Amino acid sequence: MAGSSGAAGVVRRVVASVLAVLVMVLAPVSLVAGWAWSQVSDTDRFVATYAPLAQAPELHQLISTSLTDEITGRLGLVGRLPATRQVVADATLAVVSSDAVNAAWTASLRLTHARLVSLLADDPGTLELNDGALQVQLGPFADAVTHRLVEAGVPFARLIPEVNAAVTIVQLDAETVAQARLGYRVLGATAAWLPWLVLVLAIAVVLVWPTKRGGLILAGSAGMLGAALLAVGLAQVVPVMEGLAPANTRPVAGLLADAALSGFPSPTLAVFVAGAAALFTGLMSAPERRH
Repeated sequence: MAGSSGAAGVVRRVVASVLAVLVMVLAPVSLVAGWAWSQVSDTDRFVATYAPLAQAPELHQLISTSLTDEITGRLGLVGRLPATRQVVADATLAVVSSDAVNAAWTASLRLTHARLVSLLADDPGTLELNDGALQVQLGPFADAVTHRLVEAGVPFARLIPEVNAAVTIVQLDAETVAQARLGYRVLGATAAWLPWLVLVLAIAVVLVWPTKRGGLILAGSAGMLGAALLAVGLAQVVPVMEGLAPANTRPVAGLLADAALSGFPSPTLAVFVAGAAALFTGLMSAPERRH
């Protein structure tokens, strides 16, 4: 009987350890999945995440330069005149430095989100020209610049055609796009219930381990390690995003990554604190007889 009991204890420890590893891995995955799905499934949340960047000087500079090049390039010979470029550049800079940038940036974000979802969902024919590119849409800013030039009575203002161009922040290769589309489908199927699975696994660790005290210590340690792994992984996001971006857009890519990460400290800390509480409870519990 003693041998049988000892073998059962070993099996329970092995099973509980495997469950704890799953908790450690899936806890950060569930946080990332929940955030990612909220961003791709909810336009308003996506806009709220990146709307504060409307006041970033790096974004102003990128949009101003890109939009000036785009508008003057579409004006043909008129656009090549230094005076024309100066007028457009002044109007563009005035727009991106004014309150109008907030409305234009919000409209641009909504366009970007729609195209991002089309890219991830692999909607046919929607992203033929920019497949795999994370872009800032220039159309709303161009409309604001054109309106400003028309109001100012600039002669060539009404000659400016509609601008549907965009500035590429990050260009992804075909393999990465395919992986992102697979991730999008997986997110849709798992994001809602993955946190609950992590909670069930953590409870199972406590119940399966031969003693509740040891189970609490193991489950708490797993949760804390998972949160720590997530924190380490998030620290690599900004350098990776900047590495994927063209040299002229790296500052903006870094800003986008920072904005994305702004929603993670609180839930990551919550997981760490929950793990620490379970660990502390286990350590403070009186030793019990193993069964």
